[in-house]
Amino acid sequence: MAETPEDCERMDALAKQKGVKLLLNHNNVFQPAQLKFKAEFEKGKLGKIHHVVAYWNVPLRQISTQQFGHWMFQQPLNILLEQCVHPLSQLWDLLGGIRSCQAINLHRQELVPGTWFFDTWTIAVVGQNANAELYFSVGQNYQSFGMLVICDNGQAYIDHVNNICAVQTKTKWPSFYDSYTQGNQLWKSIRQQNRSNLIDYALATLHWKPRSDTFFQTMLGSIRAYYFGKETETAVMQPQVGKRLVELCHDMIHQVRVPEAK
Repeated sequence: MAETPEDCERMDALAKQKGVKLLLNHNNVFQPAQLKFKAEFEKGKLGKIHHVVAYWNVPLRQISTQQFGHWMFQQPLNILLEQCVHPLSQLWDLLGGIRSCQAINLHRQELVPGTWFFDTWTIAVVGQNANAELYFSVGQNYQSFGMLVICDNGQAYIDHVNNICAVQTKTKWPSFYDSYTQGNQLWKSIRQQNRSNLIDYALATLHWKPRSDTFFQTMLGSIRAYYFGKETETAVMQPQVGKRLVELCHDMIHQVRVPEAK
């Protein structure tokens, strides 16, 4: 939303003063796989969310092209404001809010003399209704971001890169057959979704159906929520949430030792 909580407050106050509707484009909350999980979760069969293990392991073009003058590299905080707010917004959506974060920096690199880049983190997230852990790493070769949502009566594997949400739940069978049944459920679900994703991509490429890639769907979902969304759909888009996420990023950077500029 902004670089400081104070700037967030000023934006919110100005919007209210001018009578302007201010919401944040947390488009990753509208990832199709996350929406699939929420639809399954609302059926009640999974029970309550017990814990979430999330991961955000992605390339960063500005590193590979050595654009070290980019804003993201000007201070260690900036990469959290630029990238980490995406998985944090997804966790906020599932946990009903975030109370606090405890962060450990696992790896840093000196891009140029005096410019340190903190590229890999592990973050313990204390949420309102459940807790989570987030592995956050940028500048990686292999793109992988998603989460494992552990519930009282089952679990869900969410793969945002490949647009897959596979759910496992308890069955009535003995353990030896329960394992087979759950594995079969996963296999069928993943195969069906993979096939559907392939067909949708091919038809959209041929202009035989509207565009349906995940990025487009997240942006479309966010824009629709801005104009037509119910209160539950726009809860994570509110300015006070944006301010809180900025505060959390500041809290996390204060928990690590930043080398002094030479």
